[in-house]
Amino acid sequence: MKKCIFHQMINNIYIGIVTILDYELSLKKCLSEFSFPPEQNERKIIIDLALKCGINPYRFVVFDISNEGKILWNSNKYIIPSNDVVNLANMYLRKQGDIVANSMLSQVKKKEILSV
Repeated sequence: MKKCIFHQMINNIYIGIVTILDYELSLKKCLSEFSFPPEQNERKIIIDLALKCGINPYRFVVFDISNEGKILWNSNKYIIPSNDVVNLANMYLRKQGDIVANSMLSQVKKKEILSV
């Protein structure tokens, strides 16, 4: 079973969303495995923690990406993204319906994510 999935985005600020699928997973261990193409522009990545932390203000965290393509651990910020980003993140979770259905989320939140 996959523990996290990277979804590329076409956005001026964010290069993509990483969906965490396992609430027991060490975030640092999982994200350390990711490497992104080196670039000179400032880039950020959104981490969706819905299945780890719940649907709350701590659901989305953003990290900067270094010029070498690694996540900068001391750059984390919790964000409340636009509705478009939330809808995109929910769409990615919908594709993992079995995992969402068996997650620690409340039945209301599961229905909210899994409904079209």
